[in-house]
Amino acid sequence: MLNLLLVSFSLVGQTPALEIVEPRATYGHLGAVRPKGAGMLPGDIGFFTFGIKNLKLDDNGLAKYSVGIEVRDSAGKLFFEQKPFNTIAQNVFGGDTIPNSATISVPLNQPPTDLTWKITVKDRNTDKSVEHKGEGKILPADFGLVRVATFADAESRVPIAPVGVVGGTIYLNFSAVGFAATKTRSPTSSSTSKCSTNPASRRCRKPSPARSVATCPKTPNSSRFITP
Repeated sequence: MLNLLLVSFSLVGQTPALEIVEPRATYGHLGAVRPKGAGMLPGDIGFFTFGIKNLKLDDNGLAKYSVGIEVRDSAGKLFFEQKPFNTIAQNVFGGDTIPNSATISVPLNQPPTDLTWKITVKDRNTDKSVEHKGEGKILPADFGLVRVATFADAESRVPIAPVGVVGGTIYLNFSAVGFAATKTRSPTSSSTSKCSTNPASRRCRKPSPARSVATCPKTPNSSRFITP
């Protein structure tokens, strides 16, 4: 009993450690989680979401912190860098975690390579820092779909989670890369989209086809789903 009391008193006044929690790559901001180890094609955009836990708030409920990002290729060469960026967040909803996200664009001419990345967060109210490291890869150029994301509008200005309500509308945007051009130098692609709900596997009213003709190596498409 005495030992338990001693441990309890020793914990009083201790500040919880600063943490980076739930790091995950997603399809667009607020999108579904990407499969681990799948890699990205040239022309894609990588979205990375994470939470910062136990930031110290000032008397006004403000968290003051900085986020730095560093990505290196297999040779150790700097692929992308964001110098520590100072920001302020209001903890409106309470709790001990503040959500954050980052994006990185992969050039169309990027050769395949393994990547290592590091995120550094500094709490400017306490001068404490924390790091999180991970690995990824860029795949060889090939035919595929990139920049997959869900939006609330056709102009792709309002990202939303891939979760709908009855009667609502979700726009699924994506681009195709790596397909050949015709003799007229006009790449042509077609797509058919289907959605289903679990566990009953009810599909939307019918598949939504899309056909695009463009003079660039990637073609934007948009499919509109209405939740039955």
